[in-house]
Amino acid sequence: PGYGPGKAGEWDARSSTVYVDVELKPIEPLTLGVAVRYEDHDAFGGTTNYRLAARYALTPALAVRGTYSTGFRA
Repeated sequence: PGYGPGKAGEWDARSSTVYVDVELKPIEPLTLGVAVRYEDHDAFGGTTNYRLAARYALTPALAVRGTYSTGFRA
């Protein structure tokens, strides 16, 4: 049925987000990645999540990779 007149009005919410994603290749077969996201919302506070990733190329057609994450979604 939708929202009734009791739900009508002006609502306000504030949030801020900072996101950084860095990837580097220290040696030719190895790629490392780090991503960090901080969010602050006036209704439920702040949270920091991150992701660490690595990829190692064994051959041009075969690589091994792994990732560790704290629930990071971006």
